[in-house]
Amino acid sequence: LDLLDIDKNNLQARTELSKIYQTQKKYYEAEKVLLESLVIDNKQLHPRTELSKIYQTQKKYYEAEKVLLDLLDIDKNNLQARTELSKIYQTQKKYDKAEKVLLESLAINKFGFYAIAGLIRLYNDISKPRKAFHQIDSFLSLKGLNFYGGNNSRTHQALFNNLFFLCKKYKYFDKAKEYFNEYQNILDSRNIDSYNYNIKNNNFNFKNRDIIGLVNKIDNCEIMIDSQKFKNCRFDVEVGDRVIFDLDFNNSIVNIENYDCLI
Repeated sequence: LDLLDIDKNNLQARTELSKIYQTQKKYYEAEKVLLESLVIDNKQLHPRTELSKIYQTQKKYYEAEKVLLDLLDIDKNNLQARTELSKIYQTQKKYDKAEKVLLESLAINKFGFYAIAGLIRLYNDISKPRKAFHQIDSFLSLKGLNFYGGNNSRTHQALFNNLFFLCKKYKYFDKAKEYFNEYQNILDSRNIDSYNYNIKNNNFNFKNRDIIGLVNKIDNCEIMIDSQKFKNCRFDVEVGDRVIFDLDFNNSIVNIENYDCLI
């Protein structure tokens, strides 16, 4: 609010304020802030996505759909809008429309983790597990598919979580084992590349001690380094310290030193 007093046209501040109102369930206030943003700049995309989420929360699906369709008129390749639109259709049991939107998303970006995760969830709802397996097998065979790094660090988790839930629901236990082994290989590949993970000894090696980050928050046995939270940690540092840290197999910090003291 202080920032908006200085610059009432600050669109980022307005979007963040709307999120706070949503958390507080002040939907009228959140909607008002975002509609004012669109008056300031009608071509802004992010306020429209947030506005659709407000309408979805209130089960105003017609309004949410219209906002997203207007957004896609501006940017037909907006994948986030398509993901939200598919959720609206699926909630309303308009499964053909939901499927069409998600398949169009994959046509735009064949590596779309959110789209394939949404398709698996959809096929689960409409009792078509075999169709889900066909989609996921085609997806996993794509050349150049990257399961770690960049923006894909969490999206692949939704994909496999939805897949395992589907296998359990329809009792495809052999398929679940098959996909679990593939997922394990993916995670091992990520850990080798990102964390110098030693599969044979089932641990991480940090001989070069080159994992460095800035401590942003400490809460009991939890610590935030850069943008990642680690639990069950043992450390003796303060917020603001630049540190060198090691991880154990459970992704908890087991050894940490103040980097500034070492250089």
